[in-house]
Order: sequence, then structure tokens, then C-alpha cells
Amino acid sequence: MVNKNLKITSGRDNVEFYLIVDGEEIPLKKQDIRNLITEFLKDVRLAYIKFLPNIELIQTGKYFTVNINSKRLTNKNLSNSLTKLIPKNYIELEINGSKVKLDYKKDYVAASILYSVAKDITGNLKEGKTVVIKNLQYLARIKPDKNTPYDKAFSQVIKEFEIVENGKTVECVITFSAFKNASIKVKFKMNLRKNFAVNNSYYQILNRIKNQEYKVAYIGIGYKEKKGAFLLISYKFEKQPETSQEQEKVMGVDLGQVYLIYYSITNSHSRGDISLSYSWKDKIIGIWNRKKHLQKSLMEIRNLKKQGINDESIEKRYEKIVKELNSVREYEKNFMETLNKQIATKLINIAVKEKVKTIVLEDLSLSNEEKNSLAFPKWNYYQLQSFIENKAQENGIQVKKINPAYTSQRCPSCGFIAFYKEMVRPKREKFTCPVCGFSSNADYVASLNIAEENIEEKIKARLISDIEKIKKVDKNKKVFTLFAIRNRIVKGLLKEFFNTNNGSLKKLLKRLEISNKEAYNTLIRDLKQFKVEYLDKRISNV
Repeated sequence: MVNKNLKITSGRDNVEFYLIVDGEEIPLKKQDIRNLITEFLKDVRLAYIKFLPNIELIQTGKYFTVNINSKRLTNKNLSNSLTKLIPKNYIELEINGSKVKLDYKKDYVAASILYSVAKDITGNLKEGKTVVIKNLQYLARIKPDKNTPYDKAFSQVIKEFEIVENGKTVECVITFSAFKNASIKVKFKMNLRKNFAVNNSYYQILNRIKNQEYKVAYIGIGYKEKKGAFLLISYKFEKQPETSQEQEKVMGVDLGQVYLIYYSITNSHSRGDISLSYSWKDKIIGIWNRKKHLQKSLMEIRNLKKQGINDESIEKRYEKIVKELNSVREYEKNFMETLNKQIATKLINIAVKEKVKTIVLEDLSLSNEEKNSLAFPKWNYYQLQSFIENKAQENGIQVKKINPAYTSQRCPSCGFIAFYKEMVRPKREKFTCPVCGFSSNADYVASLNIAEENIEEKIKARLISDIEKIKKVDKNKKVFTLFAIRNRIVKGLLKEFFNTNNGSLKKLLKRLEISNKEAYNTLIRDLKQFKVEYLDKRISNV
């Protein structure tokens, strides 16, 4: 079962909120929702303060147990205990000059606490942090059981769920029972774009929720400073079955030397970088340059302060730069997140269209040198890969990660591997094999290799046995230099084999003994040659 959240925000998605009391629809402004959440949060905080002294944290080895009144803490007794401590069961709001009293439903209060506070207690306390409730959503829980099937529980909470296509837009209306005496209606519009049907977009997710392919756990509203009010739907679904073996295709995704990312698909002509419709590259470079300039100015002022030079004008300038730098950092973070979501969505659309079974990504344990060789070394690649993984999972596509070492230096045609990049890539963006003459875009070559089955084992085998070919194709290098490079690589491989301690070296030896006798003999020789102190005991057991 996969658990996901869908957030429809007032700032981005043209959302309108209404409170329905006694059949009357009252428009809720952002400030009204802010006040509602603030009042609710105030009461929960008071309960939380009373609750904290009853918590006992017990550590056993690496693990923690959280107890309440000597009983082991569970989500159920956490939410129920906190609910009982809430001082009142209603919120009073002033809307359009009139006072409106909203009565809590106990179960919905428990749902909100369970959803937002349990993580604080079981997470922050373990790390010795101060427990703080910052953002709390007001949530209604859909609670099926053996006497109440899901469709009945859904209709008890969600009173209206309409999705209507209207030309180039989609209009959606959701009404849910939020209080004993009132409901909340949310109306919003979305633009239909090209390939919307294959896009795993809000539109598709909402349709699946409406058709009960996805099961809703919670639905509610929240408020966040600067971003405004939002509708939150927490849903879950069974992971889709993988495509059949006959249609199996693999997509390799390379962190590009020229492009941000580049993909290729086995058994398909589909390949390329994920291009977007606007010049985002210049924009992000401009953001980075501005940030660098501000950091430099900040450093200059700090140096002046260290020298004892500090008047009112310097202090004002310092505060202004700090404020602007924080603003630029926030903008950079939001810009990258938005772009990463767009790229991930576009990549998964291609994978779905091509019926890809597996997406292979690079394992991001990159050295500084490897990061600097990328097209955008400061990019948040971890977040991008996370978005790709999540969207792939929703579409039943498996995601694997491999060590990308030498994937940009291996010829996908003949399997030759260069010990150093300059041998096959005299220019950063171009790959040319000195053995078979295969030539292509360097990022495309890397993505092809990443998609290839058992690529890590193949690379290791060739690195071990290819010294003779290296000598033939690179006559400019002295033989002892080539051997030194090769020996350094093989020592690193052997360290990796022994440190993982997973039997992969034995497997490689068995495979080479059958498929490549020359490589097998070379590896045996290497094992004896590199029998140094930290390897002694392990080599004797091979």
C-alpha cells in the first residue's frame, strides 16, 4: 500500500473556500481560515502542554519506547488522550461581522492530532529536540471498519465530489463534513494541458479518488504563512502490477555533463534530455550569481566588523543583505522544486507512453569532483530523483539505483572501458570509442550504459581484463603509467568487494571462470598481487 498527499493551494490553484451552516454558504477568506486554524491550534497546544509531563522516553540500545502513564504509546491512545485534554469542543469565528460557533467532532479532532502531532512526539523526542507544534491542519477522517465499508464511510464525510471538464479547464467541487454543525466546500479550477490524459496530474488523481481507485484516509484544510490556505487530501492505493516480461523496457537516466538529465530506453528509439518550454537555465544561473554576490558582500561586512569597524550604516546594510539573501535562497528552493516536479512528470509521461518497466537512476554518492563535472553541480538532484521515484511508483514502474562509475567511459557498442575520460572524451559532450569507432553524445552513451542489465558487474569484469587493449589504443602513454592507473582502479574495486561483504567477489569469479577465462586468470593474479594487510584474511577465504 502506497500513502500519498495531495495539496491544493489557494495561491496556485485558484481555490475558493466556503463554510456551509444551516444550508447557507458563507465565503471563507484566507484570514478566516487562518483564524480557524489558529484557534484550533491554540486549544491543541494547551492540551499538549498538559500531556507532556505524562510522557516517558525509554532507550534500549539503538531503540526508543515512548510511554504514557507507564503504558506503551500508540497512535490511538495518543490521539484519544490528547483529545480529552482539549479545553473546549468548539471554535467561535467572526465572519462578515457575524459570530459563528463551530462544534468539533471529537473523531476529527483526534484525526488532526494523530496526523500532525504524533510525529513530533515519536520523532523529535527521540532526537532530544524541543517538541513544537507549528502547522496543524484541521482534518476529517474517513474511518471504514467491518460494519462500515469504505464507500459508506466516504459518503459520511465527503458530501459532494464533482469534477467537470469545461473546454480547456476542469472545475472541481468538494464538500466535506468538518464540524458537527457545519461543512466546508472547496471549489477550484485547473487548466487542461497537452498530454493531460497520460499525466499523473491532480486531475487524474482526483478522478481516481472520486472513482474510489484511491482510498481517502483524511481530508481537511490548513493554513501556512506566505502560502495561504490549502485543501489537503491524504490517500492510499495498491501498487500497480508491473508490465509483462514480453513488453519489458528499461529507461536509463543520466545526470548529464551537458544536460540536467538525459534518458534513453532499451528496445526503443526514444531518447533525449527533458526540455522545458522556457529558458530556465539562464534564470537559475542568475539566481546563483546573485546569491554568490550577496554572500561575498556579507563576508566583506563581517571582516569589517572583526576589524572593529561597525557603525549604524554598516549594520543597516548587513541586515538588508541578510534579508535579501534569505529571500533569494527561498526563491531558489521553490524554483528548483517546481522545475524538478515538472521534469519528473514529463519523464514519467514518456516512460508510461513507452511502457517502460524499470527506470534506472544513479546512486548519488558523488565526490566533489564528480559533482563539479555535472552540467549543474549545485542542483538538487536528490529531490529530483525522489520526485521521479514517487511518480514511477504511482504508475507501477520499478526504480533501481546503480553505481554510475565508468558509465560515461564505456562504449555501449563493444564494451571497451577507458581508464580515464580523455581517452574516449577529448571534448566534454562527445564520446568516441578508440576500439570500434562508435561515436555519439556523451550523456546518451552514459544513459545507455545505465539502462544495460548487470552493468556494474560488466564494468568491473572489463576493468580487470582490459589492460592489453588499453596499451594498444593509447600508445602515447607509457606502459608503466597505464599499469599504475589500472592497479589503482582494481585496488579500489577489491576494497569495495571486501567492504560490502556480500559474496559479490565469489559470484564475479564464478561468472568470469565460465564466460571470460582471461579475465578470470587476471583477477586471480590481482588477488595475489594486492594481498596487502587489510585484505590478507579475506583473500585467503576466497
